[in-house]
Amino acid sequence: MKIEEAKARLLEIVAVDATDVDDMVYRALLLGMDVLGTDTAFVSHVRDGRFVVRAALGETMGLGAGSDIALDRRPCRVLLSGPGVVAEQDMASCPDFPKSPYRSFIGAPVVHKSKTIGTVSFLSTTLISAPFDDDTKEFVRVFAGLMRAINRITFRMEVARQEAEAFRFVLDSVPARIWLKDDSNTIKVANRAAAQSMGFDDPRQLTDVDTYALFPDLAAGYHRQDLEVIESGEPRLGIRDIYRGKNGPATHTSTDKIPFTDERGRKGVVIISTDIAPVDESKIAKKA
Repeated sequence: MKIEEAKARLLEIVAVDATDVDDMVYRALLLGMDVLGTDTAFVSHVRDGRFVVRAALGETMGLGAGSDIALDRRPCRVLLSGPGVVAEQDMASCPDFPKSPYRSFIGAPVVHKSKTIGTVSFLSTTLISAPFDDDTKEFVRVFAGLMRAINRITFRMEVARQEAEAFRFVLDSVPARIWLKDDSNTIKVANRAAAQSMGFDDPRQLTDVDTYALFPDLAAGYHRQDLEVIESGEPRLGIRDIYRGKNGPATHTSTDKIPFTDERGRKGVVIISTDIAPVDESKIAKKA
């Protein structure tokens, strides 16, 4: 495979799917090993003064994801010594790699904002026949750049995960029942109070559930009112109603319905229902 073709395939790995990070790293390492003719590959992070292996393939000598290596080990110092690619066709003749189980090595630091945040390494337990040329070193440099991009994707995903967890914690701590529904009356998000009132232990069980399936006798009325709010773009606040959940007594409620539009232009409604007082069933029975 020509180096230019290999670099194009490398960049396609991120372009195809920028969400499954582990799969991206795995496919990139396989491609790198194929292009460079090595039987082993590592991607590592620099964390708390140590190299921490993120992914490893091939003859890893017992190292795997999560394994850590002290930064002061000589091979680590070599990779951290500068921003460029480090290549040794014959490690046996290089004092920087004493008693290494590998024969050939090429790698590079992963640098972000002038700070080394990780490394990529390709090794072979047998001697690579030809020296690593400039094209091969350029491929490794591009590979390190890809790992930098993947690191940024991972960071953004982690931030998003933490924000989602914080949002879920707040949502589930609120005693009011909260739903986010789309304009077809499908629940997209519910909090714990809402879920438990409907007979569910986990709010995620309500994701993408049609309200018509949960409240067949009441859903049409709910939906009609929701659509009025969505289409007008104006909230309706303090709606007085009686809520009869699956668990617990019926209650008088005050409900706010607030329209929203997400980043993709999809419209829906946020519903916040707060209990005011329990319903006196005896009075309702007398009226009936």
